[in-house]
Amino acid sequence: MSREVDLRSPVAEPDEQRLRTLARTVSDRLPGAQTARVAALDRMTGNAARIELTSGDAEPGNYAARALAHLRLVEPLLGLTAAQPAEFVPDPVVQATGAGAHTVHLRQQHQGIRVFQAAQAVVFDPSGALASTAGSTVTIDEPLDAEPGVRVEDAVLAAARHVALPEPDELGRYDQFQEPFDPPAVDLDTFAPRVTTVLDGAQDRTTVLDPGPFAEPITAALIWFPLSPGDTRLAWRVTLTMPGHVQRFVVLVDARDRAVLYAHQTVLSAAAVGDVYLVDGGRERQRIDFPRTLTDYGLDAPPGLPAGFPDPWLAGEETAGNNVVAHPGDAGRPARGRQDDGRLTFAPEPESADQQVLNAFALTCSAHDFFYLLGFTEAEGNFQRDSLGRGGAGSDPVDARVFPGPVTGTASMATPADGRSPVLRLGLVSRTGRHTALDATVVFHEFSHGVTNRLVGGGLDTHALDEPQSAGMGEGWGDFFACLHTGTDVVAAWVVDRPVGIRGHRYDDKHPGHFGRLGIEYREVHEVGEIWCATLMEMTRRLESDQLALRLVMDALKLSRANPSFLDMRDSILAALSDLRTAGRLSADRHTEAQRAVWGAFARFGMGPAARSFGARLQGIGTDFTTPADPVPAAHPVPAAEQVRPIYLVTLVLDAEGEVREQHVAQADGEPGVSTTLPDGGRQVQYFVETAEPVTVDGPAPAGLALEVADLRFASATSAPGAGPDRLTATMTFALTGSPGAHYLAHVVATSADTSETKVVATSFGRLPADTTAGETTMEFPAPAPGRYQLLGGIIVAPYEVLGVASGPSLRVVP
Repeated sequence: MSREVDLRSPVAEPDEQRLRTLARTVSDRLPGAQTARVAALDRMTGNAARIELTSGDAEPGNYAARALAHLRLVEPLLGLTAAQPAEFVPDPVVQATGAGAHTVHLRQQHQGIRVFQAAQAVVFDPSGALASTAGSTVTIDEPLDAEPGVRVEDAVLAAARHVALPEPDELGRYDQFQEPFDPPAVDLDTFAPRVTTVLDGAQDRTTVLDPGPFAEPITAALIWFPLSPGDTRLAWRVTLTMPGHVQRFVVLVDARDRAVLYAHQTVLSAAAVGDVYLVDGGRERQRIDFPRTLTDYGLDAPPGLPAGFPDPWLAGEETAGNNVVAHPGDAGRPARGRQDDGRLTFAPEPESADQQVLNAFALTCSAHDFFYLLGFTEAEGNFQRDSLGRGGAGSDPVDARVFPGPVTGTASMATPADGRSPVLRLGLVSRTGRHTALDATVVFHEFSHGVTNRLVGGGLDTHALDEPQSAGMGEGWGDFFACLHTGTDVVAAWVVDRPVGIRGHRYDDKHPGHFGRLGIEYREVHEVGEIWCATLMEMTRRLESDQLALRLVMDALKLSRANPSFLDMRDSILAALSDLRTAGRLSADRHTEAQRAVWGAFARFGMGPAARSFGARLQGIGTDFTTPADPVPAAHPVPAAEQVRPIYLVTLVLDAEGEVREQHVAQADGEPGVSTTLPDGGRQVQYFVETAEPVTVDGPAPAGLALEVADLRFASATSAPGAGPDRLTATMTFALTGSPGAHYLAHVVATSADTSETKVVATSFGRLPADTTAGETTMEFPAPAPGRYQLLGGIIVAPYEVLGVASGPSLRVVP
């Protein structure tokens, strides 16, 4: 969305060798025989993103204090300096998995003010030994000025102006139900921010302001925003809820000059009985008990389940209780039951608004109990008015708002921090005349957003699913839980009257996508989520156990760092599986089978052990279709000796100076090339290039196949005196490793940020002999049409998805 802004710039390349050296030094500081290993790097900060520990002593309990002490021991790997004391605030809730592993979430602060998205998840294995820490930590070398130069009222006004009106490219869109989505606008003509409350003694100056034209009171607080390594800004973090709770924006306004540094939209798009559509409105209603019996969910009761669970759903004779309050619209009265032979009965007319409200209430309460059985309890930050003395903040039942007609977004769930109620909004799909409250897959999908938002990063971190892969997984988890609860492989099929529901494909074993397609044809958050859900559904089929799959996914949510990538969550699932074996919940043989199943599913979707990505973004993704025990690609086999003439889609990310920062190539159908400006001043460039003649495929790409463009030179071929060049030449030299000779496709691209035009202007096809690892090619081509361009040169090893690219000079072509 155009109002979304993120001005952060990553480091060019983390110093991996320095971190490895530091890991040896840190290991010497650790107690006993414990050692530390840097398992992942943080491209946003240059520090360690994951530190794995070995040989730790078993020591159950005292997890928060031990986590704090551990972070001080490993602080050099986290980029923390001796001059600045480490400031971490632990989440009061220590998460526990079904296997007995524990996770402490800690947020980084500086001078008592939170650092944006800087958090660590310290994991203890089931024995109580330290296992790992993962997250993002910002290096602050010296004390920063914590005095804002901008008043909170002025920052709020700047944020409000930024989000008040949708940008043109946000208009005329449709939501995932193919319903028109019209983002709300806010009239600020008479808006003057007015402070109502300032939290006494808070270093971050937490402030509440009158809502004005917005749907909820506005909140603001100071926060540190790491613009780039060495450049950390003080900002006001302003939260604005748009009318109707359709959208909620978090906007960071520079506390020096009121510039918008970051903006992100956080709303992610049922003794009584009742007549409820338990699956969808196309089936007969069923009369169920409120609450339902636990056997309805097909899940094993976990150890330590409170006596008498499930707890009552109702507090009186209306669809309002400890877990959910369901009502029409924004403020309508809940549906009321009637006394019938001594028991409360909800039996509205099937087509009535009360039926929709009742259904939303029953399905949302069912979701509460379903996830409770999976470990989403009061202590883990679930949604209840009264936590019944079991931990957690309380005061936050789900506010389920059921609209009789279409509503912006059709169905959504907005989830604030623990202690404040999430808002579930359900509306009508006008195209079909069917209501989302009557479709269990929709209600469970939306409720799942609340679960994953509370578990990933802890219940107090509302930025833990901001990154593109992380947000996409939020959608994928919603589909996964909805499918497994209802026993289907599609979401919202009934409500939209479409066999594949609201996604591109069924979640069956024929799903065509994979990890390498993220950022190409899978870009939008629901599209990204489709790949994640397809992977989890494949894992479930291979495990041959819904119960085990659900347990692994739920435990992985608790073990995860904030803003995880697909690969981070893969590793969390594998860690959860290992913990079950350690805790004696799985036999050695079953663990081996399950581990093979998990790796097989991820390899099927390109997330084998050698897969890679640029953090949790959609750039820099590399696939691996192998498993640790199977070095041969396990998916997408190519028949031997097949002749093909592939078309390649190349995606490049250029920095503000035009240098290539990330590159990706995949076989695809051809379309015109485009160039898109990025928030940090760089550009994403995409174009298609086709081989000039067929090539023979002898099998999968050789292991270790790599290509590097060593030199790229441009020159004028011919030109008239005083005029711009009409023909140019490009000469590229390149090196190939890991292959005894191969076909190559050289090409030159002209791209223009001004016109958003990108065009392949020259290609050259050749072959390196088997005894040659270096090549050179020269291409002559006409100059582009008048304008300003940047020239890029690339080499593709055909028919494999191996690419090398170099940046060329800027070019001005005059008429």
